[in-house]
Amino acid sequence: MANPAFHGPPGAGFLPFGPFLLLVLLLLVGTVIWLVVRAVRGPSTVSRARDVLAERYARGEIDSEEYRQRRRDLG
Repeated sequence: MANPAFHGPPGAGFLPFGPFLLLVLLLLVGTVIWLVVRAVRGPSTVSRARDVLAERYARGEIDSEEYRQRRRDLG
């Protein structure tokens, strides 16, 4: 005897969530890949340049005016 409450294949009620779940999965995978690439690359070039500039200033190789000007140039 047929079930009158049956309206389609089992799990059909979750079909509208399929694209949403796929999007969430893609965002999760993309985030993990971005984090791995960022960790492997290390600090950005500008960040490293600022570190070198601060080290040169700390060693007395450049004065405060030159330090400030170069920091402005780096953005």
